[in-house]
Amino acid sequence: QVSQSLLDVEQFNSDDVSGQLSRSIASFNADGTPENAALVAAASSNVQSTLIDLAGDDLLVDSYFGFAVSEPSRLEGGGVFIGLRVIGGGLTNVSDTDLALVDDYVEGLNFIASSGAQGSAQPQLFDANGALIDPNVAFDSSVSGRGAAIAEVGIAMSRMATIWGKPVAFGLTPKLMSVETFDDAQRLVDDRLGSGDNNLSHMSFNMDLGAAIDVSEKFRVGVTVKDAIRRKWMTGAGSEVVLAPRARLGVAANVVGLSFAIDVDLNRNDPIADEFPVQETSVGLEWDFKNWLKFRGGYRHDLEGNRDGIASMGIGWRIKRWYIDLGYAKGGDLQAGALQISHAI
Repeated sequence: QVSQSLLDVEQFNSDDVSGQLSRSIASFNADGTPENAALVAAASSNVQSTLIDLAGDDLLVDSYFGFAVSEPSRLEGGGVFIGLRVIGGGLTNVSDTDLALVDDYVEGLNFIASSGAQGSAQPQLFDANGALIDPNVAFDSSVSGRGAAIAEVGIAMSRMATIWGKPVAFGLTPKLMSVETFDDAQRLVDDRLGSGDNNLSHMSFNMDLGAAIDVSEKFRVGVTVKDAIRRKWMTGAGSEVVLAPRARLGVAANVVGLSFAIDVDLNRNDPIADEFPVQETSVGLEWDFKNWLKFRGGYRHDLEGNRDGIASMGIGWRIKRWYIDLGYAKGGDLQAGALQISHAI
């Protein structure tokens, strides 16, 4: 899961938008034609639109890549897994001074390109020798990000028990985590986040917990606690990255080939960095269209009201002993994708 704002920051730098502005200014200073002035105005407009889009946005990333081998059975099961998680958050800080400055460049260079028909004269943009000043050196808008890359290895264990005549499954997943925290701040026009200057390495232990009860043949209730032990890790910049427990309650039903579920966070999830906290609830529906094909849809809502809702769709299909599950979600500034490939021996 990633925010569009983070993709926009990466796109801004990979496309070298600020570099295009510098090069167009150099061309204009070498030959001050209306055509070159129009190129400066266009490059300034590109910088302006990016700054406007990024102003005040959260930067978010939550990703996981893993591999697991499990041995299920009717009454108990187990497995081992390894995985890499990257979780992080941050903020964009776009200054009003930068917005005003780049607007002056759009106005001033459009004025020259149109021979005074559009825009307005901006003499302060030129130095004493009449050369157009490159504004990149003056921009102070910035982006900051903080989070952790977590390599984890764990053992998953589950066991079925009967309580008050109902089957209840309990799960426990102890895991060892190698954590590298990062904390980075850059001028937006300088470079991408991730310089590595403020990274620190840590070793931690944690666990996930879960339980599920079959209320009837068609209804199930479950609860999970992910990262049950609250952890705080320092970054090289002296700030903290917090990994807090996330408790979640779910209810599911299966009726005539349709599975319906609703999950809700039992606690507010604090931010990794400076982004807003969330407490989410989700609903989902799966249609078992064929024995080998399933269609899925869902919606997630933030009870705190800090993020827009996100809708999802997915598909699952079986090819002999191979199972492939694919999903995509989008809403507001967020988009997410998931792919799981499994093989049954």
